[in-house]
Amino acid sequence: MALRDLSVPLAGIVTMMGPGFASGDADPYFSLLAGSGDAATFLAPNHGQAFSAGGGFSSAGLLAAGACRLANGTLANLLFAGN
Repeated sequence: MALRDLSVPLAGIVTMMGPGFASGDADPYFSLLAGSGDAATFLAPNHGQAFSAGGGFSSAGLLAAGACRLANGTLANLLFAGN
């Protein structure tokens, strides 16, 4: 699992993409959180894509300006920040 802090300078649609196992990586699963550190709150996972198609992902969503945190791991670990 990895945690990455992101900064969204302007509110708008943000797209996240990853190659997944097509390039030899693991099948990715991620959760997006608003804020940073222990105060970050759950926004959304790529649950639908991970369980329907798997492999690389492309996820887009409307984000407010500010700090976000991305928690990602492999699908087999079923990382879900809302647990």
